[in-house]
Amino acid sequence: MGNPAGMRLKAREKRRAKFEKRLGGPLAYVPKEIRETVLQQEAAFLKAEADAKKKAAAPK
Repeated sequence: MGNPAGMRLKAREKRRAKFEKRLGGPLAYVPKEIRETVLQQEAAFLKAEADAKKKAAAPK
């Protein structure tokens, strides 16, 4: 039969997972302004890291 409380929990987790996936990960429940600034900072960091790798890999 199953535990009704467990079934509700499973449904809630599935709904939360869909919401997080749609909004782009674990920052789904963070206010929009904060989430946008964090994502911008992350993108800038990844771009700088990629540029540093390119610079280090460039032949001398």
